[in-house]
Amino acid sequence: MLYQSFTLSSGIGKAIYASYSDQELLDVLREAAIRIGRAPTQGEIFFLYRIYLKARFGTWPAALRAAGMRRLPVPDLTIPDWEQMLLERPDICNALEDVTQRRCRLGYPPRKRDVPQAKVLCERFRSWENVIAAAEAFQTWQMERGNSV
Repeated sequence: MLYQSFTLSSGIGKAIYASYSDQELLDVLREAAIRIGRAPTQGEIFFLYRIYLKARFGTWPAALRAAGMRRLPVPDLTIPDWEQMLLERPDICNALEDVTQRRCRLGYPPRKRDVPQAKVLCERFRSWENVIAAAEAFQTWQMERGNSV
């Protein structure tokens, strides 16, 4: 098939993939959503774009979330006492700040595999959705108090 030379298994495919910014790939989803009136399914996106989107964002749902078409599941997070957390587990607080910084830099929540401390964060907060919510709650607490780690 002619298109095979444009997949990520070929040099030209990798070069084409690398030439797209995150926003350009997300615009493919947004334009499709405008055209069809809802979030597109994988089958409604040209397969090369689908390959590139999943490679860039990890999963189809993650790509949709990054494009603002799907929200993370509601977390079942119990907010910890941040003062106590700072004293007892400053490593966790630093890791949450890293998640927040990545989210600000990317414009969407980072993938678990992109955060070096993901395993310890998931152990502490029980799920990646809870980690994202905890990072947001910690940032809010810091801003309210004028704190920084």
